[in-house]
Amino acid sequence: MSSKFTKIPASLIRGGTSKGLFFNEADLPPVGAKRDQVLLSIMGSPDPSSMQLNGVGGGISSTSKVALIQKSQHPGMDVDYLFGQVSLTEPKVDWEGSCGNLAAAVGLYAVNSGLVKANPDGSARVRVWQVNLGYEICVNIPAADCKDLISIPGVPGVGLPIYVGFVDPSGGESLLPDNQPIHHLTLPSGKTIPVTLILGANPTVFVKAADLGLSGEEVPADIDFEKLEPVIHHLGKQGAEIMKIPYNAAVRLAWLAPSTNPDISLYSRISTEGRVHHAHTGTGAINLACAARIPGTIPFQIVKDQNRAVSISHPTGIMQVDAKVVCDASGKWIAQSSGFVRTAKIIMVGEAYV
Repeated sequence: MSSKFTKIPASLIRGGTSKGLFFNEADLPPVGAKRDQVLLSIMGSPDPSSMQLNGVGGGISSTSKVALIQKSQHPGMDVDYLFGQVSLTEPKVDWEGSCGNLAAAVGLYAVNSGLVKANPDGSARVRVWQVNLGYEICVNIPAADCKDLISIPGVPGVGLPIYVGFVDPSGGESLLPDNQPIHHLTLPSGKTIPVTLILGANPTVFVKAADLGLSGEEVPADIDFEKLEPVIHHLGKQGAEIMKIPYNAAVRLAWLAPSTNPDISLYSRISTEGRVHHAHTGTGAINLACAARIPGTIPFQIVKDQNRAVSISHPTGIMQVDAKVVCDASGKWIAQSSGFVRTAKIIMVGEAYV
């Protein structure tokens, strides 16, 4: 190997329906343009074809992710988790949001890399500080000989059930901007529609699928994304302005529809960078479950049974999400906790060449 290459330890890990390259943050350059360039090179971006042929990225946003982990700087936490979304076609790493699915993999990386010591039976409780957005995630890994293996929609095979719990994902602030369950935004056509804005795990705009001319039961292949993408950006920019945050790829749009199946709370489809998500984002599911507990929101209007976990039907199956939301003395709706079960898999541990 030519001496011009640098080798950096890395682990390729799937978490839920996402896959990312994990690093110990100490093995990378400090925050800044040089670090971003190193990560872009390893992932194979930018690539005009979007295929990331010259790196380990998988050619879609769900597999073009990086996670930087280190011993936590926060009291009571085990590790810090900094998430980066690597653009496929642009020389850009977006550090503004987070990935909830990949959080399950953070626990595996922490144990496998020696940052957290597992119990003798292989089980572990890893307390994670989500650096990008500032909240705690508790990842519970069961014993290695656990017989209750599960499968999750969108991922072949089975794995250990890893519970990913988000603690106060709204950071003690109101989930609702201006404490309003409904705001009104305009479509590119000029038509005004009701939306619910949630400032939780990742900022999310929730709309009724019918208001976008959709049924809510489509799979991504059924949707003309070139036609839908300008609508997503149009609504997202308005929502971000009301939420008083910058508009970027972390702001998602989800469109919802009611279900007649008693085992399904509602249908949800959600945007991710450059496409409709093939399953469902974890952060979007957290926000959806929280919103479904707040009277007056669009998810609350659709979900009929408030006494059980929210069952979200997405393009590849059903995802169960629990949530505990309270209204404080000032009338603000606060997310105390929310979580779901995922599987994760360490695919490869080795060295990435830059």
